[in-house]
Amino acid sequence: MISLTADTLLKKLHSLTSEELFYRQLYEAEKNPASVHTFLLNTSPEKVRRENWIVPEWSWTLANRDLDEPYIFKHDSSRSVYLQKHPCYTPVFAHHHDFFEFVYILEGFCVQSINNNEFRMEQGDFCLISPNVNHTIKVFDESIIINIIIRKSNFDDIFFNFLRRKNIISAFCNENLFKRYITDYLLFHTCTDGELRMLVLEMFTESENQQKYDIELLDYQVVILLLKILKKYGDNCTVPSECRKNDAVASEIMAYIQTNFSSVTLAQIAEHFHYSEEYTSRLIKKLTGITLQKMLLKIRINKAKNFLTDTNASIENICQQIGYNNPEHFIRTFKKQFNMTPGEYRKRFSE
Repeated sequence: MISLTADTLLKKLHSLTSEELFYRQLYEAEKNPASVHTFLLNTSPEKVRRENWIVPEWSWTLANRDLDEPYIFKHDSSRSVYLQKHPCYTPVFAHHHDFFEFVYILEGFCVQSINNNEFRMEQGDFCLISPNVNHTIKVFDESIIINIIIRKSNFDDIFFNFLRRKNIISAFCNENLFKRYITDYLLFHTCTDGELRMLVLEMFTESENQQKYDIELLDYQVVILLLKILKKYGDNCTVPSECRKNDAVASEIMAYIQTNFSSVTLAQIAEHFHYSEEYTSRLIKKLTGITLQKMLLKIRINKAKNFLTDTNASIENICQQIGYNNPEHFIRTFKKQFNMTPGEYRKRFSE
């Protein structure tokens, strides 16, 4: 396989695909009712169906447009991060999906509408969109918009240490992983930051090349990207105006639990935040929809998955690190979650 370089990637991004050329023709035709009628008469429905293109005048092309992780990662289910260019001139359609989407304006601009909150994004802007949030995007010129797609199902595996920090992105992500009520999006204005631009292009190159260790590199690079954005632009983040005022306290509680997951108790959380145990228990259930016990189970099991696939640590050692005193109890709990023992999981998913 020939490796894609940054220069060849830029040329590729500037070249319109057959899908984009089709959408541009449709966009121009839709300016005149007579023209669009002629265009549709000369368009093959079979080809549109085969290519999975969108033609708003044909309602059947808009059916089942909500995307999910299995569809996006169908060619490589082992990936957690995937980059793609948003096709220029794509007809506007409302949709949602079950993954995190990080939209980056490499060149030009677009208009986003997230839960009916419309705003313009300029070159250098990043917008982190929550899973399962209705949104549309308008790109009716040859602007280059990059979508960085991050699995929600693997998110706490990649970002475990990041989620323990107190910052606006970790709070946003913890909301999506554990809270009932979420912030729809975060918007960062980075203008013409060359460092971030080059990092995104490098990530896109790794995503396209699909060579050895590219998957692991992408996992690390997306964390680096978020950290660099936080470091430089975290204080100037735009959030929806309807965000709740108690998010700061909720985020601190989530970060505290993430940091101390192996041994933390309800009593310790209550003491740390100067609440009663009863109030703390109700607050966690209100914020997350689950009990502290179930939340800790999720964190510990996900951490165990990382140890099993990324290290040679023994089951006994893993138990000690994630807060299980009894390996047999851990094995039973793990098997209940995944229908396989930790040993079987390691053998199946380790490289």
